[in-house]
Amino acid sequence: MTMEWITQSSEVLISDRWIHLRKERVTTGRGTVLDPYYVLSYPDWAVTVAITAEDELVMVRQYRHGTASVSLELPGGCIDPGDRSPLEGALRELREETGYGGGEAHYFGSLAANPALQTNRIHVAAITGAVVVAKAELEPGEDLSVELVPLAQALEIVQQGGMEQSMHVAALYQALARLGRLGLK
Repeated sequence: MTMEWITQSSEVLISDRWIHLRKERVTTGRGTVLDPYYVLSYPDWAVTVAITAEDELVMVRQYRHGTASVSLELPGGCIDPGDRSPLEGALRELREETGYGGGEAHYFGSLAANPALQTNRIHVAAITGAVVVAKAELEPGEDLSVELVPLAQALEIVQQGGMEQSMHVAALYQALARLGRLGLK
């Protein structure tokens, strides 16, 4: 039987609006002491699988400094304290990054971002019948382009390794499965 770990001590090493890092001394369920064990706390994130009436997936292409690469992703970002729900946060991020909205909105729950080290979750939303409803309003650190990718082609891109953000890949498959769009019997 797997047992929970016991935290013996915890020290905050850094805390700002983007990250909260703590160093802990923990004892595992089997009695092993891990010191230090680092835990990262981030705000929860949200992504939206937005599909137009023409069966195109609304995607963004942007530079990601952590991997020093340009990445094709789903629109998304941090859930803000003012968002009344994860769905509202996901739809706000979609509108801000792409200008898309409208249609029928769905919320499909959340996934653990990296449960071994991180406390946050990524919330998965979808819109069917997405249309342009506003002009995109990018944040200062955002420099992205919006791409409409035929849904079948988007899945090929994933299968060929052209979409590397693993949480977005999982969110895409989760949303498409819940929408009945994967063709599985």
